[in-house]
Amino acid sequence: MHIFIPLSKIVIFLLSAIFLSINMSCGDKYGNKLGGDHIIPYVQIYTEIPFGTGGDDPLSWQNIARYFATSTPNPTAIGYKGHGIIVFTSDLEDFHCYDATCTNCSDLESFITAKDLKGTTAVCPVCGTEFELFSGQAITNTEKIYPLKSYSITKVGKKLIVRN
Repeated sequence: MHIFIPLSKIVIFLLSAIFLSINMSCGDKYGNKLGGDHIIPYVQIYTEIPFGTGGDDPLSWQNIARYFATSTPNPTAIGYKGHGIIVFTSDLEDFHCYDATCTNCSDLESFITAKDLKGTTAVCPVCGTEFELFSGQAITNTEKIYPLKSYSITKVGKKLIVRN
């Protein structure tokens, strides 16, 4: 006895199997990295950054990112594992603040410092991933990775308040 299966059903079965295996492997590869919670764990953040005081011209902040390693008024290490934070503004009204920890380096030990800030981008000194500072998104890496972890920042008088 010979069983005949139409060629179209075999092709559909094989294509379905290939499609499912590709989607399942990609889901595992990116699923853990792009899950619901951010890859950088929660840490308490609060700092006050003087803005436009002590001879610091507010215009000097425009399109130039700043790195801060310690908080004020209580000088303690700030950010995840004390890696610091990055503050950026393009118009002196809309400010952005990010944890300096690189989200592409799997050990979360690599971080961006003042020397790694290039205008509107930040570059990880270990893996070379570039992040644009308007959104914190990676711009040079083709792999799906988290953006830099952002923190709430508000301008209050002559101070910038960063907190989560």
